[in-house]
Amino acid sequence: MILTCAELAQQLDNPRLRVVDIRGNVGHRDLGDGFEQGVYTADRAGYEAGHIPGAVFVDWTMDIVDLTQTVPAQVASAEQFARLVGELGIDNETTVVIYDQGVAQFATRLWWCFQYYGHPDCRVLAGGWQAWQKGGYPVSTATLDYPARTFTPRVQPQWRIEPPELLALLENPQIKVIDARPPAHYRGERSRATHKGHIPGAVNLPRPDLMTTDGFKSLDEWAAQFKQLGIEPTDTVVAYCNGGVAASTVLFALHSLGYPNLRLYDGSWNEWGRLDLPRSTPPAD
Repeated sequence: MILTCAELAQQLDNPRLRVVDIRGNVGHRDLGDGFEQGVYTADRAGYEAGHIPGAVFVDWTMDIVDLTQTVPAQVASAEQFARLVGELGIDNETTVVIYDQGVAQFATRLWWCFQYYGHPDCRVLAGGWQAWQKGGYPVSTATLDYPARTFTPRVQPQWRIEPPELLALLENPQIKVIDARPPAHYRGERSRATHKGHIPGAVNLPRPDLMTTDGFKSLDEWAAQFKQLGIEPTDTVVAYCNGGVAASTVLFALHSLGYPNLRLYDGSWNEWGRLDLPRSTPPAD
């Protein structure tokens, strides 16, 4: 699940391993009255300026997104995803290691995509590019073209949930919903959709709270955080944010702890906040 820089450095010559650079950013444009518009960018320039030797680049705003959907940042179709990773030289036997600049959410988003499409042999680099640079590990500017391989997606529907099913489950006490947005969004002070608020019954765990300045918090710290929120291993946990990216870090942390029943609401508030669905403001304590 989590790979350290030292562990990756020892494996860079492994022909069955592919390193993926998915650096990027999520910003916003202020629209007034507490409303925002998300601004999604990929950092290809950062990759070209220097990356882990042998790494390939994935544009999280285009390559792993279904651009035909009206809701932003929805996961790419099985065909699109298979074509992308096959062109990167990844097949169903490849071990994938993913990193971003260190914020984790872009790396865990791609990690989740691999889980959803049935390829669990996937790791996230602890601390990302920031840790790699800080550790003095080798850097390359070479862009490599690997021979194409065939990746066969095997959709795992239990990793994803749509609004009708989520709505039907909200009264179930064993369904726990985690909102990974900033507190102001959760409280209904700000929104990137038509409406403000949060999904009824959701608890707030902003993605940065899972991190330190150097990368992931420890497993013990994560376990304590989820225990404090009343999340039990027997629960089914649904995570959401604005566009399904930050929420993937919540699921990654839970999966690292061995929680078995995890689902991403991919549409997140970008979708729920546009629809005529129940909303809570202020927080549901």
